[in-house]
Amino acid sequence: MANSIRLRELIRLIRNAKTQEEERGIIAKECAAIRNSLKEKNPYRARNVAKLMYIHMMGYDTTFGQMECINLIVSSKYPEKRIGYLAVMILLDEKQEVLTLVQHSLAKFLFILFCIFLFAHFFIPPSEIWKIKINSYNH
Repeated sequence: MANSIRLRELIRLIRNAKTQEEERGIIAKECAAIRNSLKEKNPYRARNVAKLMYIHMMGYDTTFGQMECINLIVSSKYPEKRIGYLAVMILLDEKQEVLTLVQHSLAKFLFILFCIFLFAHFFIPPSEIWKIKINSYNH
């Protein structure tokens, strides 16, 4: 875990590479570090997926990180969910089989939102909702 670097540092290293061979070496080293960190449970999962998105946009293979996108989507932490959904849009295409897992996760999330809407609609009187709306516009 000590050899993991931040996205900004990775970008700086890649931009400062003199040759394409040096760039490929930097990316190969970072991909190896990300692969190793994916095997462990570490607190930098979102950072690693952000680096994978950057590496993918540069044209390198990042298919080994697809399941980590799903793991971020089902996380209970909002910042991780946000990175997970963004990574799914960037790293996956319509041919990937893991999209079924994303669809199930999204359906579950939308069902929860629908339940919250129904609760608010049936258990909060309309006059209270209008008071909340009017107060939010006044402030």
